[in-house]
Amino acid sequence: MKKHILFVGLFLFLVSCKQELNKKVVLHGQLVNIEAGIDSVYLKSGVEFGDVNLSTKLNENGDFKFNLELHNGGYYFLSCGKNYFEVFLSPGDSVNLNADLSNIDNSLTFTGIGAANNHMIFELKTN
Repeated sequence: MKKHILFVGLFLFLVSCKQELNKKVVLHGQLVNIEAGIDSVYLKSGVEFGDVNLSTKLNENGDFKFNLELHNGGYYFLSCGKNYFEVFLSPGDSVNLNADLSNIDNSLTFTGIGAANNHMIFELKTN
């Protein structure tokens, strides 16, 4: 009987850990041809998606990375200077975004977990 209780307890612990891990989201990438004087990128959402308002510095190559926790999927805006992108993020996503800011329509790419949703959204908006 004690083994069964221990097994059930261990199972519940592992399930709860897995659910907690699935809330994590990574959005990272590289932006090139950034306006002079711009050194940060911003990730924002409205209240309906948790009112996210984050920023991170770009490194010398234009690389950036956001780590956040989400409970639900939703639309977010990534902005750099006067350029912005709409991205869809869901718990468990790890999306890589790359773009040449001088030619966004022909250079924006998404890879990783969650990339397919973002490609579809981008294609619908540009066609």
